[in-house]
Amino acid sequence: MSGKRISALLSAVAAAALLNAGGTQAQNGVALTGTVSSAAEGAMEGVLVSAKKDGGNITITVVSDDKGHYAFPADRLEPGHYNIKIRATGYISENRPAADVAPGKTATVDLKLGKTDNIAPQLTSAEWLASMPGTDEQKAFLQDCTTCHTPHGTQNPRLLNMPSIATLCNQCHSPVSAGGVHGLDAGSTTVTPCVTCHTMIHGSNASQAFIR
Repeated sequence: MSGKRISALLSAVAAAALLNAGGTQAQNGVALTGTVSSAAEGAMEGVLVSAKKDGGNITITVVSDDKGHYAFPADRLEPGHYNIKIRATGYISENRPAADVAPGKTATVDLKLGKTDNIAPQLTSAEWLASMPGTDEQKAFLQDCTTCHTPHGTQNPRLLNMPSIATLCNQCHSPVSAGGVHGLDAGSTTVTPCVTCHTMIHGSNASQAFIR
């Protein structure tokens, strides 16, 4: 076999290997990638980027690095259309980012964030509890959901430990000591459900009495 033919065959083999390597990298490497940035900070590190497939019930989350880069491994996102959300306190996405993930390919979505004063939608349940008024001692009971709820099942509504919210509240709060403002003076038979007024029973930044 001539040297030219051998050289041509080796070139073809090398080209095929490179193409296969590229496909393998896309398939086994990254399914979705991009950068996170804002006008205020430029590239943003530590932003939580979440992807949820249409019709799915599982959300996959990754964190942007010091260059604002994020990447979802291909073995964590199956092909389909994904909605993308971010979590960075004080920031929101400037649009509604989404991506179509295809087999063997890498989708790219760059995320632009803008400042916001409304951080309520970004707070976790734990952060809501930590931000509510009162000392740590006063809020200690709220750190334990089982103070009010039975997570493994009960016949009571909302998995409560008691058959009604009023009965549950009265385990710690005296309705009579509250006086006439609740219509519960001594000897009164009038009972108003606590959550009629105290709607933010899981925490409030506005009222120490958990009134909305």
